[in-house]
Amino acid sequence: MPKLFYAFFAVEVIPAALTVLVTPNLAQVILDVMVFNSIALAMPLVLLIDLTRRRDVVGRYAIGGLRAVVLYILTALILGLGAYAIIGAL
Repeated sequence: MPKLFYAFFAVEVIPAALTVLVTPNLAQVILDVMVFNSIALAMPLVLLIDLTRRRDVVGRYAIGGLRAVVLYILTALILGLGAYAIIGAL
């Protein structure tokens, strides 16, 4: 089991270290990763909102319709701002 841990650790750390060593502008890399996350995490967020609306799954902790609409709007806003950042960078 420890060998598997070190293998995963190396797979994560080596590319990260190379990125830091090779990239001249780390602030731009951070911003690019944040934009990528806003795009990549939109779909899981929609699925999570759908899941939390289901009373058969979460019972009394299910969210209501108004809260779901607000969350969908915020998700669309995050996605739109990420797309705007990508288009603005071109």
